[in-house]
Amino acid sequence: MDRRDRAAPRQHVPALRPAGARGSARRVRFGHGKLRATNRDQQTVVMTTPRLLGYWRLRRRYIISNFRYQMLQWPNVTWLVDPDWREDERRRVGDYLQRGTRVNQQGGLSECRFCERHNGSAELTDGVYCWPEGLAHYVSEHDVRLPEEFVGHALSQPPVPPGLPQPSFDEKGRRDRSWPGPSFAHLLLALEGPCSDGFPVIRVDRSWWRQVTGMQGNA
Repeated sequence: MDRRDRAAPRQHVPALRPAGARGSARRVRFGHGKLRATNRDQQTVVMTTPRLLGYWRLRRRYIISNFRYQMLQWPNVTWLVDPDWREDERRRVGDYLQRGTRVNQQGGLSECRFCERHNGSAELTDGVYCWPEGLAHYVSEHDVRLPEEFVGHALSQPPVPPGLPQPSFDEKGRRDRSWPGPSFAHLLLALEGPCSDGFPVIRVDRSWWRQVTGMQGNA
């Protein structure tokens, strides 16, 4: 998935409610760069556009056209490798990255910049951040350490509810569409709006990711 994500102004995105809280699923509508949600008390809450993270520069052998965009739009994944990152933190962040709500289904497959395996074809979101479906693979298998702001966000979430099944991924890095099952469906965002291949299409804010990785001045 190496597309030009639709841009939106960089803003702080408050969490609607903690992941794992009980109650009905969060219902979200889209429009004009914001997400309009209905909370557990049936009150309308406006959420700003989720911050994109986890997109990487293409491998050089794929740079054929539009050189400036492909080379400078996203960071080099090797810049964020940290083999000394605490194992418990890396594991928790990797697990968290697997549990977002699936959105923005793409027609093609992403490829891992390290091992070249297929690595998913959609994005996941928690309403605050939005990331490629295969980002957990980089964290768990290639020691990629994400920015501390996101790490703190992921680690601050409530514990996983007892009995929640571990997400499974197929040979192309795509998460099982049936996860997490009807008993835990309330943990995901309930999204309304345009869809692609059965999954919602939402806008994302790409400026934060470019800023924290030092790519803000490039186009």
